Amino acid sequence: MSSRCSVKSSSTEEAEKVFDYLEPFGRYAFNRSHTVAYAILSYQTAYLKTHYPREFMASMMTGESADSDKIRKYIAECSQLSEYLETPIQVLPPDISSSSKDFTVVGDDIRFGLAAVKNVSEIALEAIVEAREQGGSFKSLQDFCERVDTKVVNKRAIESLIMAGAFDALDGHRAQQLASLEQTMKVAQSAQQDREKGQMGLFGAVEEMPITQVELADAPEWSHADILRNEKEQLGFYLSGHPLEQYDDIMKYYTTVTSQTLGEPPNGTEVYAAGQIVSLRLTKTKKGDPMAILVVEDLEGTTDVVVFPEAYKASREAIEEDAVVWIRGNVGENRRRNGGGDDEIEEDTHQILAEEILPIDAVVERLTSAVEVTIPESDAANQQKLDTLRNICVRAKGDHDLILRLLTPKYGEVIAQCSARYNISYPSQTVSEIEALFGSDSVKPSNRTIRVGEKTSSMSYVE
Repeated sequence: MSSRCSVKSSSTEEAEKVFDYLEPFGRYAFNRSHTVAYAILSYQTAYLKTHYPREFMASMMTGESADSDKIRKYIAECSQLSEYLETPIQVLPPDISSSSKDFTVVGDDIRFGLAAVKNVSEIALEAIVEAREQGGSFKSLQDFCERVDTKVVNKRAIESLIMAGAFDALDGHRAQQLASLEQTMKVAQSAQQDREKGQMGLFGAVEEMPITQVELADAPEWSHADILRNEKEQLGFYLSGHPLEQYDDIMKYYTTVTSQTLGEPPNGTEVYAAGQIVSLRLTKTKKGDPMAILVVEDLEGTTDVVVFPEAYKASREAIEEDAVVWIRGNVGENRRRNGGGDDEIEEDTHQILAEEILPIDAVVERLTSAVEVTIPESDAANQQKLDTLRNICVRAKGDHDLILRLLTPKYGEVIAQCSARYNISYPSQTVSEIEALFGSDSVKPSNRTIRVGEKTSSMSYVE
């Protein structure tokens, strides 16, 4: 135990101290048979997860193939586990020629199981795997339709597989494949019927009839947003990307919690969060005032958000399903029911009691008053780079004050506010140019403006 804690940056003393707290509790909390059984199960689970993390996570996802929320949670857990592994675990997308029914380990990665794709029945999966075992990998959409039994693997199932990305390794993009599917299936079914009838040649032998080759339709490629939306429709979550990825900087600089860290601050703490509204329920208070209950998804999971009447009135234009929003609110407790029937359990979770909700695109303009540029010690005396920075900013003519944070060996951190002639905008191409000079983490937005005339030993003003 202590060795694993050391890997996770916890001291041996801390590990032993925690164990000493828990040991007496075990004497009375459960009867011995119950305790021993759970201890063995916990040890076995921990052993497998530690020494066979890929196999363990693949089996967990296979066991929950019908529960997209749990699969998404396990995919996120694979990313977290990767921090402690020499080679990270990547969950590969479904592939019609590589995926099995279950999630499987492929080298250092896990291949997505076809059973987790919606509208694909058990018998259809068996037909796909059987055709692949008999004839090898599929070469095209038409080859697939000709080799599987299309009475079993129907059009709806193939559409779902296309939208989930299972045919991406074959010719054409998803929009072309979907637009070509109906004609491809007609040709394939005709070929299958001919084979079943056993068309005879002149001398009685079964004759191989030439098969019409279907050209892929000339359909415009889907936008990235459409690709993600279709993936979520068929898998229950985004796999190849997420709508929030384009807002990385906002998530980094304008939020204080995620769905996974919301429980860390005490109740009542003001927090800032961001995410996509995936569920919206409008209701009314006992007085008849409108309010909303939201489920907001970020890159790590989901959070319940309660919007009481006053906040709802002020924010209602930003509140709509699929909207990406920024939220200011307070941490509150929530009792959530999971499962159903005899398996139903209640658990305490945390939620946000919203005070303000803004469209994500409005956050930068609303909250940013300045842009901070950190100049590392190695560049603080590099006059050529400083001159380049000056020229970039003079040319920018932006809207936000520029604050420089210079790390110097003699004075430590020196903060300088620049005059309005050096104002830049955030985000912008100017920011990218500055990051190319001083590093990808050198620029960040700030709502802190240093007033001219304010006296401090580490501050200066640049005209």
